[in-house]
Amino acid sequence: MGIVLTVLAVVFLLVGVAAAGMAARLSSAGDAPAVAERQRRLRFRLATPAFLLGVVLFVASRFV
Repeated sequence: MGIVLTVLAVVFLLVGVAAAGMAARLSSAGDAPAVAERQRRLRFRLATPAFLLGVVLFVASRFV
């Protein structure tokens, strides 16, 4: 069970890294309001929850 949780944690952390990378790439595309909205959406709706879920799963895997 611990290995499964660790693998899930790594997957969610990788999703968070990918979303943060896409948001960073969007920031270099320009300062248009639509770009800023997409960047904010990527960060707060995908990257942050994925990082948090990855950390929680990783910590849980240490106790299981």
